[in-house]
Parts: sequence; C-alpha cells; structure tokens
Amino acid sequence: MIKIIINYGIFLIMYIVPLIVFIFYSLKNSLNRSLIVVVSSIYLLLSLTFSKVSYNLFPFMMVIYVIILISKKEKGIFDTKGFNILKAFKYAIFSYFISSIISFIYIIILIGLNFKISDQKIINKMLDLPINKFIIMVPIIILFAPVVEEFVFRWFLYNKFLKKYIGIYWGAILSSAFFSVVHFNLKSFAVIMTLGFINCWLINNKGYWYAVFNHVFFNCVSVIILLLNKFT
Repeated sequence: MIKIIINYGIFLIMYIVPLIVFIFYSLKNSLNRSLIVVVSSIYLLLSLTFSKVSYNLFPFMMVIYVIILISKKEKGIFDTKGFNILKAFKYAIFSYFISSIISFIYIIILIGLNFKISDQKIINKMLDLPINKFIIMVPIIILFAPVVEEFVFRWFLYNKFLKKYIGIYWGAILSSAFFSVVHFNLKSFAVIMTLGFINCWLINNKGYWYAVFNHVFFNCVSVIILLLNKFT
C-alpha cells in the first residue's frame, strides 16, 4: 500500500507538475484552448499508459516545450546566452567533490549506528541489465531525468514557491530534503540532499541550465561507474 502511494506521489510530481505549468503558460500565451485540451489529454494518456517503460520521456518533452513558452514571457532563468561551459564544469567538479565528502562521512555514520544500507533500486536494476538495454537507459538517466527534476524541484518548487514564502535558505533545505525523500534511499540521502542544495544555489545565482549541467555531470559519473562495474 505504501509503495503504491509513493509511486502515485512520484507520478503526480514528475508528470503532473509539467502539465500544470504547460496549461498555465499556454493560457498566458493565449494559445487555442481546444489545442491545450487536446495536447493535455494526449500527454496524460501516453504518460499513464507508458509510464513504466517511457520513464521521463514524456515529462522531458513537455518540460522542453514549457521552457520555450516561458521564455517568450520571462527572460533570465532559462536564458542560454549567458551559459559558460567552462564555468559549468568548474561548478560541477566542485559540487561532486563536496557531495562525495559529505556522502562518505554520512555513510560512515550510518555504518557506525548499524543502519542497514543498500543502493538505489535503479542502480541495482542498471547493473542487472544487458549492455544493449543499459545503453538505452543512458539518455534517460543523464539527460531526461536532470532536465525534468531540475524543472520540478528547483525551478517550480524552490524558485517559484518556497523561496518566496519561506526564504532562500529554508526553501533550499526543504526542497532538497523533499528531492532526497522522493528518491527514497537511505544510503544516497546525503549526496542527493547536497546536490539539491547546491543546485538551488546554482539556479538562484547562475540559472536553470547550470543546475541541469551539474545534475547531468553527477549522473554521467554514476553511469560511467556502473558501466565499469559491468565489465569487472
């Protein structure tokens, strides 16, 4: 029962939030209402039917389109003109270094307290996949998930709501904690929490695409490590 509630909760967060934002900005951009209903219906139908096999594909497509809609009305946070790849790399490397240190200390504490720790289900699933299916999962992990999760947790939850009502710091802490809880894994809680907190700073000071790049970098390293484990 709890697992079903969690799965429905994740679906509402990852799939419905992009849809709600799409409807809001479509109306704001004076798009045809009949078209909005049709697109929304198709999106929901495909998402509900293929959510177990498509993963973040449909939310990813919706988020990209929504970003285009938002950019027509609002300038700044989604702007790609000021994005500097070298700076993004520097932030990502620093972020990974800090996250790794915090995660190491956290795991040592868990072990000392005799907590039973295990890897995320997605990690075990990736390790068990044959190489051809593993490769299919790569873009989902390193591209689709970062774009959608940064949009939902950092832009929507943190930047549009929590930051305005409870402030920058508490908003970053709460949204990062929620981001970690959604991944429901004790072992990775600290590293995901740290990633979320750093990405709140990035989206607040540098823009959405810096947060996405940092997330992509983090997931890329994880995928490379998993791939090496498959051949050892």
